[in-house]
Amino acid sequence: MRVYAGLSLEKGRLFFSFVSIEKNKIISCIDKEQRLSYKGINLGDIIAANIDAIRDFIFQQEKEHSFRTDGIFFQVPKEYAKMRIAEDTVPVSLHSGEKKLTRRDIQFAKRQIENIVLELNEYCIHHLVLEYRIGKNIFYNEPLGEWAKNIFLKSMLISVDSSLYDTFKDCFNNVDLRFSGFVYESIADYATVYDDCSNMHSFIVNIKEKNTLLSCFLGRRILFEKIYEFGEDSIVREVSKRIGLSEGIIRNLIANYVSFSEIPFEKEITIKDEDKYFNISVATISGIVKGVVRERLIKVVDDIAEASKDGEWRVVFLGAFSGKEGFYDFIRDCFDMNISNSNLLNKRHSSFGCVYYGKRPFLERDTLGCSFWDKIVNIYKEYF
Repeated sequence: MRVYAGLSLEKGRLFFSFVSIEKNKIISCIDKEQRLSYKGINLGDIIAANIDAIRDFIFQQEKEHSFRTDGIFFQVPKEYAKMRIAEDTVPVSLHSGEKKLTRRDIQFAKRQIENIVLELNEYCIHHLVLEYRIGKNIFYNEPLGEWAKNIFLKSMLISVDSSLYDTFKDCFNNVDLRFSGFVYESIADYATVYDDCSNMHSFIVNIKEKNTLLSCFLGRRILFEKIYEFGEDSIVREVSKRIGLSEGIIRNLIANYVSFSEIPFEKEITIKDEDKYFNISVATISGIVKGVVRERLIKVVDDIAEASKDGEWRVVFLGAFSGKEGFYDFIRDCFDMNISNSNLLNKRHSSFGCVYYGKRPFLERDTLGCSFWDKIVNIYKEYF
């Protein structure tokens, strides 16, 4: 079975998604998590220090589930990437005169934009074309079959430092694993739940350990990103403070008992805190968790409402709490949000979106997901 792995690092936790994709369909997905002993400062240093443990963990999964990892995609955090909008008119080939555009010509034009804009120490990981222009004609998809000598491109380029890319490639090659590339943080979040270029505002709220990332997409464009200084850790700390129990116990309660649905008050569980045993109502602990989550999300929801007031929109939550029973009903009731078209009860981590987009970069290519006959038509359109 051919399997690709998506990796995502949060604090000292490395999330893995092992995904088998055949003919644009997900055959299987295995999600795992590994604690890293060395946290480090720089992302490259962290991977270099833990590469043997990562290799052993991957080989263990291969043995247990009988597969071979054909490639590894890594979700690169926002702080390690550079995003810019670039636009220019470039030739579509090295030859003079007009020609009928093929996909090879489009790729050649995109490389010219990258060569003009990027510094020598930058490595382009995503090239999202927002607009093509030939003369006075504007195209939002590849203008295959059109005649042109030059073409104008307006693009969103996302790059990383070349040394970071080289470090990852060398580290994985040294342990007989193939590094297939980076996927930008927000794009991996998006691909975890969506697989289209929608004309409605698409919001993704990822509640991570240290912070929360709100991303907004429209078509192929990342409209904006915003980081909020709260995450699972700060929510756990606040609940621990209000209840008077250790953070470890609170994490266990949230993982195993807390629900965002209505719970009978008389339902209790017995807890051991140090040398003491006592009973606590599941409804009480759930109510406190819901209260803290609501307080933290008020600003996020306000920003979504402000950004989406002029058009259709959709929203989905990832990370902590999003897979809990009743979470979306809780959001809908607390904030009076119409989220009927959300992906409810999403339990996937963005490491899944990392490998899914790595194999199917639908924001950067136009014919992904086409039927066999559609692809034949596109090929003929390029040359005839």
